[in-house]
Amino acid sequence: MQVNAEYNDPIDRADKWIELIQKLHSPDAENVLTPWRVVDLNYAHANVDWENAYKYKQTFLDINSKSAFYGLYAGKMLYEESLKFNDKQT
Repeated sequence: MQVNAEYNDPIDRADKWIELIQKLHSPDAENVLTPWRVVDLNYAHANVDWENAYKYKQTFLDINSKSAFYGLYAGKMLYEESLKFNDKQT
């Protein structure tokens, strides 16, 4: 799978990473990757208000994340909110 950073939208690139992540499996008992659906569920249950998180530049920190899956999810959601916010401003 190739992701061309010059021509793809950031959301498209994030979606390509998500497709790749969903195909990954934990290599051994010591290196466990959090499945993408679990990341999605965790944020869904946290009831994050992404619109206000973007407006007020909320910081997300996950000290337990080794894989950056949570950061990718938060970044994608915040970017989507920035597009919505900018559309409302014009």
